[in-house]
Amino acid sequence: MRLARLDIERQLGLAQEAADDCAKLPADLNWQDYTQMFGAGQWAILHGDIEHALQWYTRAMELRPDIDAGWSHTADVLAYLGKTEEYQALCRRMWEKFAATSMVDEAAKHSMLMPDPEHQIQIAGQYQKLRTPRKAELDVGKAILAGAAEYRTGNFQAAIDRMSVTLRISNCLSERVTAHAFIAMAHHQLGHRIEAEESLLRTSALPRLGEDPRGETPGRLLTALVVVREAEAMIHGK
Repeated sequence: MRLARLDIERQLGLAQEAADDCAKLPADLNWQDYTQMFGAGQWAILHGDIEHALQWYTRAMELRPDIDAGWSHTADVLAYLGKTEEYQALCRRMWEKFAATSMVDEAAKHSMLMPDPEHQIQIAGQYQKLRTPRKAELDVGKAILAGAAEYRTGNFQAAIDRMSVTLRISNCLSERVTAHAFIAMAHHQLGHRIEAEESLLRTSALPRLGEDPRGETPGRLLTALVVVREAEAMIHGK
């Protein structure tokens, strides 16, 4: 499994170079090739073509259901499009498939993008290491996952504390923006209006789809955009 993922990461470098040409000519894409489908989905996100991203990521997931990337990126796109029922159904399937594997972190993290209390409480209950601060000290992915899990299960001060770990250890803009958005919502839930506004303001530097991504990866960018949109709607009623 690990060798397969390493091979895909190597191939994606080549796929990305050709993604512009491929994505402009959807009929020329090899719909039986996972790398082309996933690479085209990456291109589509960075160029703001969200509908094609969903189509190509979904196909990548169908071709290689044993790899979490197709699942998690499809979930991100569904969340961005506001397809709540489809997102929740996919996340439940993803959790069932990967909960007992080395890909559990990604399955859990991408299941926290949109509210789904029953499922998220189940995940937090099964995945007890989320509640061990030591586990998130040096791992950005675990820090974000832990903070998101705390927020989704109603532990707002704990969510602030966990997401603050992300701010201490990550220099990645999209990861920091995701943390600030969750912190903003947690402060809002606690009635801390000023702190909520200050945290939300710190999300404004994130590029939108179709803009210069400034080195942000498609998955992280989309995750951050989904959470920022929820925070804006909660705090400003957008």
